[in-house]
Amino acid sequence: MYDTSFLPLYKSMVCPHLECANWCPYEMGDIKEIEKVQKRATKLIINLKSMSYTNRLLRLKLPTLKYRKLRGDMIEVFKITHYMIQMCHLNWHITRVL
Repeated sequence: MYDTSFLPLYKSMVCPHLECANWCPYEMGDIKEIEKVQKRATKLIINLKSMSYTNRLLRLKLPTLKYRKLRGDMIEVFKITHYMIQMCHLNWHITRVL
């Protein structure tokens, strides 16, 4: 597979599942197992197969799953602190402010 066809497929078919699974893993082993999926997927690209995982991510301009989770958490904190999301303290569920 070539990187031109890999990226659209990966971003539309694999990333959503990884991000859903990566949403709240409690153990480091879980995080490593989820990251292994991305490592294996990036090895499918013929011309990047011999590169290290870090170099493959740089070449494809993909962040690590750990980084994406941290970024998503920071975005949620920003929304909460800027009253874009209202926290209900009684049962801790989030409601969107329109």
